[in-house]
Amino acid sequence: MGKRPPRWYARIVRLVRGFWGSSLPLRVIIMTMSASIFVLVVGGWVFLNQATMGLVDAKKQASVVEASSAL
Repeated sequence: MGKRPPRWYARIVRLVRGFWGSSLPLRVIIMTMSASIFVLVVGGWVFLNQATMGLVDAKKQASVVEASSAL
């Protein structure tokens, strides 16, 4: 059987739910910030992935040129 959360925790949860349900500006701000953070994280991941692939391709090409000139 599960333990009940402490009273202070239940009070905080109730307070947050009340603010969330009654405050449209709070919901708009939090959702906008969440979407912005998501876009930044995805954009950063894509940027780093492309930069990494570009570096790998450049190193591959340099090694092929070096190997062909050694023959």
